[in-house]
Amino acid sequence: MYQAKIKIFNRLYKAEGKTIIEALGNLKPNGLAKGMSVLTISKDGETTERILPSVKTARLFSPSHLVREVAIKNTSLLFN
Repeated sequence: MYQAKIKIFNRLYKAEGKTIIEALGNLKPNGLAKGMSVLTISKDGETTERILPSVKTARLFSPSHLVREVAIKNTSLLFN
């Protein structure tokens, strides 16, 4: 199981999934998701962190389904 954690404005959101894409898709931040963020993916004790700029963070949690899917796919490539 992959564990995804994202920290936006000192708020931490967590989700799990069988794949990186599923874990990213399960992240549901409340309210606005604008601003820089730190995304952490963990599996079997191995942890990888990436800093996401505000534009990428906003696209990752966009209300538009298409924009969100493309951003999740592109963000998952950062961890492969």
